[in-house]
Amino acid sequence: MDNKIFIYASVLFVVQIVFAEIIHVPTDKRTIQMGIAAARDGDTVLVAPGRYFQNIIFYGKRVAVGSYFLTSGDTTYISRTIIDGRRLGSVVTFDQQEDSNSVLSGFTITNGRAHGVWPVNSGGGIHCGYKTSPKLEYLRIVRNEATGKGGGIFCFAEAAPSITNCQILYNEANQVGGGMFFEYATKPKIENVVVRGNFATIAGGGIYFYTNTNVVIRNVTIVENRVYDMGGGIYFYDCEPMLMNVTICRNVASPGAGGGIFVGFISHPKLVNTILWNNFPEEIFFDRSFGGLNSITIAYSDIQGGKGGVNTGDHGTLHWLEGNLNLDPLFVNSAENDYNLTDNSPCIDAGIQDTTLTFNNHEQRIDVPPIQYDGRAPDMGAYEFSAPAFIADQHFLPTNFYLFQNYPNPFNSKTTISFQLPKSLFVELSIYDITGQLVKNLLHKKLPAGYHHTEWNAEDLSSGFYFYQLKTPYITATKKCLLLR
Repeated sequence: MDNKIFIYASVLFVVQIVFAEIIHVPTDKRTIQMGIAAARDGDTVLVAPGRYFQNIIFYGKRVAVGSYFLTSGDTTYISRTIIDGRRLGSVVTFDQQEDSNSVLSGFTITNGRAHGVWPVNSGGGIHCGYKTSPKLEYLRIVRNEATGKGGGIFCFAEAAPSITNCQILYNEANQVGGGMFFEYATKPKIENVVVRGNFATIAGGGIYFYTNTNVVIRNVTIVENRVYDMGGGIYFYDCEPMLMNVTICRNVASPGAGGGIFVGFISHPKLVNTILWNNFPEEIFFDRSFGGLNSITIAYSDIQGGKGGVNTGDHGTLHWLEGNLNLDPLFVNSAENDYNLTDNSPCIDAGIQDTTLTFNNHEQRIDVPPIQYDGRAPDMGAYEFSAPAFIADQHFLPTNFYLFQNYPNPFNSKTTISFQLPKSLFVELSIYDITGQLVKNLLHKKLPAGYHHTEWNAEDLSSGFYFYQLKTPYITATKKCLLLR
């Protein structure tokens, strides 16, 4: 890198860090909303454990609002830090084109009730308005209600939120989308999410997608959702989604209305490495209203009943590609919400990693994004064998590798470095100076799956930038920090 460019980038980084502030709630500001109001772009609103009876609005602020999980990686803070909407409206609202610098992390979001005229009657837990794209991570969105759409989360018109490592539990919508609702060209990232026990009156007990394109749903569990009418697990309307490593089980719809998936109006979903099992009354059902305009493509997936589990009724096209199964996936204990695979599951190493799949001489093609997996091939379903799942409501276990930003930062002498491991791995945590020279090895050992923290005491070092790097056999991550005397 050119030295002038490097120096300029370093100066910008120093300015950003020095002027960014952490606003503590309730120490510095009594409420979360007051903390957001006082924050400037780049600041962090750090919320102590407790129950906060509030309905908060981001007002376009590009700030991070988080529980102590945000800085510690300790997942117990998620259930201990609660934002309670008091049934007075959406619990959290993004409606001024907030982007990915607007972060909500590490909370339980509950007791919201979106009501009134549209669109304020949608999104009981979280409401994402026009062209908003906040980062929603490590959240329990539980027991919220919408008199309109999206009991847990509502996203409207080109919204593109990142929804990762979240649980969407026991929410209700009087219309559609009990757990989540996405409408008009929304392009959410949905990854490592559990959608369980939600209810909608009309359609989409778990999730409802309306006029969306290029949506990828990855490593998601959609189980035990209900609807009076269509699409117990998922309802698609005018969509071309990709479902990768998704588990859809024990969802319920009315007879002949798609317990697992309802394929509606000109929709063309593609399923790869996915399990549909024990949905009532059938796994997949095609809308009868639009002739043969719908299709579904399925590859390397376990579908109860095989082709017979897909009820097209001659109203669409089934592309049944190679690698599909009709075998009991042998979950550890679905009755106790453990959808991990047992060691003799036929779904282990039964998925596909190839970048493209073809059907009928290239007539049908699926582009499969890269997949991380253990063993000879990816497994089917949301969880790789032996990888932890979101089993209990109260505790989140990591499903991916992540190195957190150290805290505090900048720091004087001592700081804490946190990281998460999805499985037991040998790790090496090292400190480097700005020239790339090794300063210190903090860790060099095998650690179990979970969240880990270590303190770095830099009292013998001079002020300046340093890098901390975490290495595992699978991935290496590096972050920058600033020591100030």
